[in-house]
Amino acid sequence: MALAHAGLPAFGLKAAGHHLTNLLLHLANTALIFLVLKRMTGAVWRSAFVAALFALHPLHVESVAWVPERKDVLSTFFWALAVLAYARYAARPGALRYLPVLVCFALGLMAKPMLVTLPFCFCCSISGP
Repeated sequence: MALAHAGLPAFGLKAAGHHLTNLLLHLANTALIFLVLKRMTGAVWRSAFVAALFALHPLHVESVAWVPERKDVLSTFFWALAVLAYARYAARPGALRYLPVLVCFALGLMAKPMLVTLPFCFCCSISGP
């Protein structure tokens, strides 16, 4: 939760800067979701379609429009970065390739403790359907 309040010194009590930050984080999340899906499936158009659904779905309105909900868009950002880093690690395992996964995981936990479930997602992806 500490990272969710990082914009306070930059924007003070002016809401426009905080809203813009949430919007930019949501756009970055959309791009990251596309990159994650494209890397994991190789399907460009399907990945773009799912990323567009993620971007436009009304479920994300509160997370983007409400300044106190920055923790959601910030944790999604670090979740997607961690998954992208894990996909890179899984392609060619190595200790240095796993370090970005741990860093993104730690930053995501600082944004929202719900990211504690991320390692279980990795375990599910290893075993496969």
